[in-house]
Amino acid sequence: MIPSPKELKELARAKEGSLRDVPFAVLLLALESQGRTAVLEIRRNQLHKKILLEEGTPVDCRSNLLHETLGKFLVHKGKLSEENYQKILAESASSGALFGDVLMRLELLTAFDFFRLMQQNLAHKLLDGFTWREGTFHITAEVPHVESPLKVRVAQLVFTGITRFAPTAVVDESVAPLIGRPLGLHPSPDVPLESLKLSARHAKVITLLKNKPRMDELAADSKLPYEELTRLLYALALLGTVGPAEALPAAPVASETRQFVPLPASDPALEVLAPPAAQAPVGAPAAADVERVRNDIMRAFLAHRRQDAFDLLGAPLDASPAVIRQAYLEFSQRYAPWACTGALANMAEKAQDLFVAGARAYALLMDAEARNSLAWRKQNTRTEPLKDPSHYFAIKTDLLDAETQFKEGVRRLSQGKTSEALKLLEFAADCDPQNGTYQAELAWCRLWDRQTPDEARRSLALLQETMRMDPECGVAVFYAGEACRILGDRAQSEPLLRRAIKMMPGDRRPTEALKALLTAPAR
Repeated sequence: MIPSPKELKELARAKEGSLRDVPFAVLLLALESQGRTAVLEIRRNQLHKKILLEEGTPVDCRSNLLHETLGKFLVHKGKLSEENYQKILAESASSGALFGDVLMRLELLTAFDFFRLMQQNLAHKLLDGFTWREGTFHITAEVPHVESPLKVRVAQLVFTGITRFAPTAVVDESVAPLIGRPLGLHPSPDVPLESLKLSARHAKVITLLKNKPRMDELAADSKLPYEELTRLLYALALLGTVGPAEALPAAPVASETRQFVPLPASDPALEVLAPPAAQAPVGAPAAADVERVRNDIMRAFLAHRRQDAFDLLGAPLDASPAVIRQAYLEFSQRYAPWACTGALANMAEKAQDLFVAGARAYALLMDAEARNSLAWRKQNTRTEPLKDPSHYFAIKTDLLDAETQFKEGVRRLSQGKTSEALKLLEFAADCDPQNGTYQAELAWCRLWDRQTPDEARRSLALLQETMRMDPECGVAVFYAGEACRILGDRAQSEPLLRRAIKMMPGDRRPTEALKALLTAPAR
């Protein structure tokens, strides 16, 4: 469960296997460690995803889940209305234009915001894989041309996936070899701690690890809940930054001691590989100009991997070498990465990618034979409009609609048809395990279907796990309070119900439940 570098190398050569034997996190690290460019397909029951990796880095992911499509993701995030979603979808289908191109043409999102949300959508789809305990994987080395401009840092992805979504049984099994042994920090890990976005609570654990404590000592000194601590240690051990003290190499002699300062914690949607934004220098461009330049760079960046050399430089097919040279000079001046300073510093990496792509395009077009060959292909090859930039490995089956199944399950539960509701809610929760509301309603339905103390305890455990994964899910807090009330645990029920009242303004159920609890005779 915590493989060595040699074991990761061997795993990266695998063509297929079981996710029970090789967890998703381990699989990603193995492929990244060897810089594999491949298509990784994972399947579980009716669910399947295809993940495109470029040199070990995830750049795209397609699934058969409707809520994971970009449009539905934008609707769920409140960035796009259902009406505009349907409008864009219809225009994209009729014209062949990409969904994102239509969205930006209608100016419903800026290019910068659209890219950020694409990144979050990709991360959301990848994080779902960390919830899978069962399933199979298949790795294909034959990879088509990569068109996606996205990149997700595997180390941060693995850290977030384990600390938030990995099954508890996997975590417990993985940290078992660390129990009772002094633990320490690797002196020169492949993943520097400074590159991870850690909370202040987790940073405190890093400081304590310098004293080589056992896990029980670490729990006492850090005051972290045991499950949170074990998740943190499993993630760090898997990334090679923490391990048994006796198995770690000796620290190199350093001229000075460097103090660990954690990066600020951020949304688990994960940052794309890009440098942090710097403060704007004196004489920086006005905010409106910064926004215009940022969106210009981002539009070009979003499109550049699906453009040929002529389209990228904006040169006509019959362009002379002098015209091509001028087009390249204008392109390179427009996207010069060294000009991205101050408020534009966070665009430097994207400008660099564009600059390099422009240089390659210029080199190709200045080769007369290559230029004529490309021009001939553009003139004589009939190209069909593409509705999907990842059409080359699109999933052909019908999309599974978890939201519709969930709504129908809730409706049947309200009618007292618990057995029918249970099947629908189990389907929705299985399709979207990151959705706290789905998990909470499933736990509540199971409790009402069986209504036994044992089921109340099982439902409470699921609700507690849901609250850990999604702390903002008020309905999970409410149902947890109700489960405690059913179990006769008033001391636990009351604070949960009071918390639910604050989290669910306008919903009378927590208030009524609290009244019932306070007026009920003590057991």
